[in-house]
Amino acid sequence: MTRFANVIAIFVVAQAIFFLMLVHGLSKLYLPAGAILVVLSVICALFVASGRSHPVYRLAWVTVIMLLPIFGGVVYIFYNRRNFDRLVEKSHHRCLKRAQASLSNAAAPPLPDKTSELICAYLKNSVGFSPAIAHDCRYFAVGEEKIAHLLDSMEKAKKYIFLEYFIIEEGLIWDRIREVLARKAAEGIDVRLICDGAGCLYPLPWGFVRSMAKLGVKVRMFNPVRWFVSARINARNHRKIASIDGKVAFCGGLNLADQYANVKEMYGHWKDSGVMVDGDTAWNMTLLFLSMWEFLSKGKEKVDYAEFMPDDMCADA
Repeated sequence: MTRFANVIAIFVVAQAIFFLMLVHGLSKLYLPAGAILVVLSVICALFVASGRSHPVYRLAWVTVIMLLPIFGGVVYIFYNRRNFDRLVEKSHHRCLKRAQASLSNAAAPPLPDKTSELICAYLKNSVGFSPAIAHDCRYFAVGEEKIAHLLDSMEKAKKYIFLEYFIIEEGLIWDRIREVLARKAAEGIDVRLICDGAGCLYPLPWGFVRSMAKLGVKVRMFNPVRWFVSARINARNHRKIASIDGKVAFCGGLNLADQYANVKEMYGHWKDSGVMVDGDTAWNMTLLFLSMWEFLSKGKEKVDYAEFMPDDMCADA
């Protein structure tokens, strides 16, 4: 991961240097263009200072803009992720709204205390999903336990296997998971994978998407890293969820790599945790995956959420 972080850092610095040289050269060649850039920087500084964002965020950007008056405003316009995030949020929110129509109609479980009520209210307001019932919930204290149960559940899949992870790395764990995915896809099961474009940039080989497609596994990358100036480079998807038939789902802090299951030790014994749930909770996580899948299609695909609903939920609906 250290080498990967170094690659990303070099890439970011290279982008910044290229952009600054471009704008600086423009301002030196054309005096009117330089004056326009200075005015733009002042306007941006006033706009940022009068905003409602966190004071630390505003102070950081105003400092950059005023220290670099020639191109500070342009840097802000290109690299201010908040403008990009608003567009992303609107697009993803539309997909979530469609997914919410397929939520279970089962009554929400009783909440034990005020703190739980506040947490659930926050989740409801931010994502639109109410608390759901899981008849079985298992906690895994280490990655070895979670991976073992994930593989077992994947072997029992009848309709589909959906995986969404920030990091997937070549190794023993991924070899075992890929073998199951390929075999299940050959049986006609719908197998889909979402992985982050930066989290998987270094660990996975070039041509990964094509190689998985040959195995019958559909793959979509969240915000793949592009080799040009981009304001999106730090917009990442850190989800680690899996859904099997909408009946069983997994989440937690574990990625699909050997170190998370202590097959190899990079920084000593890795202590992380995971959870396996079923029932309405598993279905909710399936909807989260499908809404992200639809979002990544960029309007080219509309998911029929009812098609993936477990049979027992269809009977209740």
